[in-house]
Amino acid sequence: MKRLIFLALTGCSAAYTAEAPVQSEDVAVLTKAVGEPAVFLPGLIAEQALDTTRMEGNASYTTEVLEASVLHIQLMSEPQRETLVDAMSLLVSNCPYTRAKVMIFLTLDEGLSAMDPSTLSPAGQVRFAQVLRGVKAEAEFFRATNGDALPMPLSIDYLASSIQVVDGPTFAASDEPVTLSWAAIEQIDDAVAGMPARTQESIQAAWAVLDPHLGDDVVLHFNERFTRDGLRALEKTESADALPEGLTALAAMMDEFLSHGC
Repeated sequence: MKRLIFLALTGCSAAYTAEAPVQSEDVAVLTKAVGEPAVFLPGLIAEQALDTTRMEGNASYTTEVLEASVLHIQLMSEPQRETLVDAMSLLVSNCPYTRAKVMIFLTLDEGLSAMDPSTLSPAGQVRFAQVLRGVKAEAEFFRATNGDALPMPLSIDYLASSIQVVDGPTFAASDEPVTLSWAAIEQIDDAVAGMPARTQESIQAAWAVLDPHLGDDVVLHFNERFTRDGLRALEKTESADALPEGLTALAAMMDEFLSHGC
């Protein structure tokens, strides 16, 4: 699969803003490559703007938007999805925040899915199910765009020299995904500090490819906040001996991740 060379450097953003995307030749080329705007499927009305006010306080709505986006991408033909896959490949090869995010949600999906929530209170089981649903939706988004491949950065990629990375097969086979995810988190700040301006601009071009099919990456930001808050709430409202083994470690990892940004 060809990679989009003009996106060889990318940056990252941990917070949603209403700023217009960078207007550059890269963005123009990518926007043209995307083609027709995405038409969301279950739960969303075609061409309806996202209700970010509703999303900010509604985890279920946020998850529904993300699930619909994932289904939309999964139903695309391989040639249609190739542009999205190329953009995601460049993001995980150049943006330390995005690469860590992919690893974290794959880890959360695997870890939470293996847990038995029956020890929780009825309310806790409902909360756990909501958290798991949001985690699965985001993990599936990364799988649908092949982010879970975690390709090794090429020599032209920013992460080739700025952080230590593991590829997707190595990560999937690891018995310590939490440890590897923590290592990725801990490298974010130093890597971001050295990012050139070109990298900062290029990520916006990469998201310009993905956003029409996601709605906007604000969907991911809200989902991640709900994931952190849901795990925190379980720790706060459930007795320690009722929490499934491993949940506290996953909650700490997610909490640490959202303390970083770029």
